[in-house]
Amino acid sequence: MTNSFDERKLSDLKQQAIDWLILLRSDDVSSDELSAFADWMAVDLSHSKAYADAEKLFDQIIATVRSDAFNVEEQA
Repeated sequence: MTNSFDERKLSDLKQQAIDWLILLRSDDVSSDELSAFADWMAVDLSHSKAYADAEKLFDQIIATVRSDAFNVEEQA
């Protein structure tokens, strides 16, 4: 059975979303970059989903790191 789902496109889209997330969370975001991000988001609904997934993953990583750091401090 052939899957019509393009795995490479998905991974490229995820990488784009992660790249945008990193840029937007930095202190060096220009108005041109914000406009480019808005354009990227408007291209396809899958872009906003990929970006939301990247944000969720990032938030989970931060929560895990904070929890681990808290546990280390508590044990000290």
